[in-house]
Amino acid sequence: MRKVPTEPGQQEGLQGGEAAPGDASFRAPAQPRASVLHREETRVEYAGAFQVHEVPALRLSGFRRSGLNQAYVKQPELQMGGLPTWWSEDGRYFIYFAEEYRHWKVNALRSGGGDGMRAVRPGGLRAGRGFAHSGALGLGPERSTRTAALEALCHAEGWFEVSAGEWEPLQPELSAARAWALELDASSMSSEELLACGEDSSRERRSGGPCRLRGLRFTGATGGRVALFLPAVSGALEEELVFPAQAAGDQTPEDGEAEEDVGPGASGDPDVLLLEPLRESRL
Repeated sequence: MRKVPTEPGQQEGLQGGEAAPGDASFRAPAQPRASVLHREETRVEYAGAFQVHEVPALRLSGFRRSGLNQAYVKQPELQMGGLPTWWSEDGRYFIYFAEEYRHWKVNALRSGGGDGMRAVRPGGLRAGRGFAHSGALGLGPERSTRTAALEALCHAEGWFEVSAGEWEPLQPELSAARAWALELDASSMSSEELLACGEDSSRERRSGGPCRLRGLRFTGATGGRVALFLPAVSGALEEELVFPAQAAGDQTPEDGEAEEDVGPGASGDPDVLLLEPLRESRL
């Protein structure tokens, strides 16, 4: 390795832009400075009325897929097939009414290893798919679809679960459970997102309203884990600074090229935030 002359007052360099041994911070001439993520912070404020009330829940157990074995609560705001969906304690699994098959199906968010809500809706790429399904509805002249659907969901006979790609019959245990809904009707909301990468930073502010937040708690009205369903962030963008590297790398798909369905909310799934209570230290 041969040293090359430098300007007066500077240290001698290495030919070819090679790094000296142990010099992890070396940058070749004209090479951009590497950005390291130092900080990522999001703050959201809601103003409105808050209330807590008990809601009915259904506990499933006996399935081979362990994630299905938990309690579920009805979510009136998230409907499919003309009926409300039911959501699990961890906010990952949901039970929906597959109108075409006239029974209930259990699936999961895409982030939880499932197909997601958009894909299983009527006309979706995976419409009517799931990990398990209930027995079919038994309709009579004096029974509404809603009543018959609730009976089918709570009836242990007629259930099937996917095993090695095949539907296998099983009889799960279904029991009533207790849960509490935490609801906030917000008249307004504001959010601020801050990203700092090395010397680059961006700040994004949004505002909007009204909106509703709904959380589900299964262990008690005042304690335990909460699955919080977040509303979609809307409102005008007040300020946005874009990283130079991002601006230079932005590209749009060419004609006929499908754009990849990625990013928060791209699957049509609700944003669910799982909140764990703080545990006191024993030290």
